[in-house]
Amino acid sequence: MYWPVGVPSVFQTKNGPLTGLEYASMTLDERVLALKRLCNGTHFIVLTSRRIYIWQSRPTVVVSCVTRTAISLTLYGENRDIFVKQDSQLAAVKTSLGFLFIYSICNNTGQKLYKFHYPHSKSSIQDNDQGGFCNIDVLV
Repeated sequence: MYWPVGVPSVFQTKNGPLTGLEYASMTLDERVLALKRLCNGTHFIVLTSRRIYIWQSRPTVVVSCVTRTAISLTLYGENRDIFVKQDSQLAAVKTSLGFLFIYSICNNTGQKLYKFHYPHSKSSIQDNDQGGFCNIDVLV
């Protein structure tokens, strides 16, 4: 893939600017507890104490993120480790209080992964790659 304006160094997680509460909840000092490669080799999972990120390798961008609420962290404990099924369809997160959260990982190849937005222009460019958004579903 060739980038007409270079590789992005900043990404925006929402369509609008972050509010004060959302910005305050994003901690910059979260440590990476685990890093696992998915079986296709194009994505990897990063686990922190309260978040799970799925990254695409090339270009290196966040595809999906799950953030646990303060209530969930209190009741079930912080994330400690992650185990990924060999076919990368399921992931289990072990918490500090001994609970397991099971997540289903699904690829949506029909959706666009990223979209360039130029504020000074009325045009945008969408990726035509076979990649797509990655959904993480919680299994109960």
